[in-house]
Amino acid sequence: MHHSAHIAEAMTKRVFSVQSKDDLSDTYAMMERHRVRHLPVIDEGVLVGMVSDRDVFRRGNLDDGADVVGRQTVRQVMTRDVRTCKASDTLTYVAGVMTSHHIDALPVVDAGGVVEGIITSTDILRQVVSAGEAGELGGFFDRRVQRDVFGGYGAE
Repeated sequence: MHHSAHIAEAMTKRVFSVQSKDDLSDTYAMMERHRVRHLPVIDEGVLVGMVSDRDVFRRGNLDDGADVVGRQTVRQVMTRDVRTCKASDTLTYVAGVMTSHHIDALPVVDAGGVVEGIITSTDILRQVVSAGEAGELGGFFDRRVQRDVFGGYGAE
């Protein structure tokens, strides 16, 4: 994997999504069933937010019992200001965006804004592991990545 590898090579193309009106208990059950931690929120074909398992736990009062969660909707806990990326963006660029904004997943959208995939920190780490096994980490961890992603650690 060279540092100019594109998101298209690493993204998950099978995207599960929810609607903003969906209740949190169903949303959490979907996350558990499909073993995902992030879901795009799509209303009438338009990306309107993202919901994570942390959103459900933090804002959904999951500790208070399923009855409380069941009465809450995705709209009440989702992140509305969603950053996105394109399949043609590089892993280096997207890793930098995710790191600087403390984001673990980004929807991948086409030119019309339609969600065509999702890239997660796990997807990027899989690429790093593959690159390491192939002896290509030198190309991935160039000085710019070290500076942008790791705050200069090891960039000397």
